[in-house]
Amino acid sequence: MKTKISYFVDDKFNIYQTPSNIDNFFLNRKFKKINNAEIKDLKKNNKIFFRLKRRINIYFNLFKRVKFMYGLIKKKKIIIFDDITGELSFFFKKKDFFLINSRLININKLYFNINILKFIILNYFKRSIKLNYLIALISNIDPKIVVTFIDNSKEFHYLSKYFNKKIRFLAIQNATRGDYHYLTKKEKEKIFFQKLFCIGGYDIELLKNLKISGNFQNAGSLRTSIFVNKFNNELNQKKIFDICLIGKNLVKVVHADLNYEDSIIPEYLILLENIKRYVEEKKLSLVVCCKNYGFKLDAEKFFYEKFFGSLNVSISMNGKDLYDRNYFNSYKSILKSEIVVGLNSTLLRESFYFDKKTLCVDFSQKKKQPFKDISLCESKNFNDLKFKLDLLLKMNRDDYFKNLNYPEDYIVSKNDIFTEINNINQTLERQ
Repeated sequence: MKTKISYFVDDKFNIYQTPSNIDNFFLNRKFKKINNAEIKDLKKNNKIFFRLKRRINIYFNLFKRVKFMYGLIKKKKIIIFDDITGELSFFFKKKDFFLINSRLININKLYFNINILKFIILNYFKRSIKLNYLIALISNIDPKIVVTFIDNSKEFHYLSKYFNKKIRFLAIQNATRGDYHYLTKKEKEKIFFQKLFCIGGYDIELLKNLKISGNFQNAGSLRTSIFVNKFNNELNQKKIFDICLIGKNLVKVVHADLNYEDSIIPEYLILLENIKRYVEEKKLSLVVCCKNYGFKLDAEKFFYEKFFGSLNVSISMNGKDLYDRNYFNSYKSILKSEIVVGLNSTLLRESFYFDKKTLCVDFSQKKKQPFKDISLCESKNFNDLKFKLDLLLKMNRDDYFKNLNYPEDYIVSKNDIFTEINNINQTLERQ
């Protein structure tokens, strides 16, 4: 199948990349379709006219909804920075913390007093208004620690360096950082971690090889830890599916400065064609784990139902945030599957926590992931994927891991990050 990609623009000036066989889904929802020439022009000029229009739209909506808070700000021992899906709130739910929403689309309160205004004015020419505001706000709250789960936040890196040796800034790794391979030397130099809790030993190795500054600790996956602790009494590992496919975003926001992301959907469509053929030939059961939510999740479901037709395929959909019981459906699907397959992703790595036979499909030939040997397929050819899948289905779990011979806690650590958080809480209680 020749991979075809469509581009759409919504009323907020976001550009979306999607598979072309779900065009009707977007057209029926009044998205504007643009052709290849238009997308090249928009990406070329995204940093000026188009980006300016989108920024105006964001600021307009910000000031329409935001509530201004004046006066003194109550001091807190903990600041949670940019907790968009509630994972850190889950850890610190019994603690009194201050939540800072740093993304313009999520900010609903702005805090002002004489000290904050004075700092912004005096430092107007040193850095952006937003960074000055965040520095002044954090200084007013005077926390013992600032913690984030958005470890690739440029603002968090800046603040971590600014407050170094004054306030503890802790980052918990959110995702596999394949994107760091594409950073320039100057961009890498701006990354700074006072302390980063890493998913596995691979990440510490990667960060050091890329000469990223910081203190790194192998602590495991935050989401896996929450899932295990939240559903400890109901973890069901009874096999229902032969294969679990970890989905990639089939509706992606286009970023003009992240051109390497343009290959994700085309590569995933190749994998989907091969998986579909394999499941059909072998008469196997498959569960597909969707990644998106909202209208993008509806679009993915629409695509998969149309793509797989009457085959024995189930679609697993996650909730939007931690407070939705369906948020961890992908982990439940992994537990109920014999093998787990997908392009390189954090969730694919996390399947190792549950000792699953896992196959990473990577066409890039650039080794931006930790998989190897029987856990890696680098070919677009159906027969090569078939060979690997046949091998994994026949192989028992012990032989699989013996064959790989990974260092302990390399792909994903089995340390419980709950312990690390509890240690932080106990330290704060003594202060």
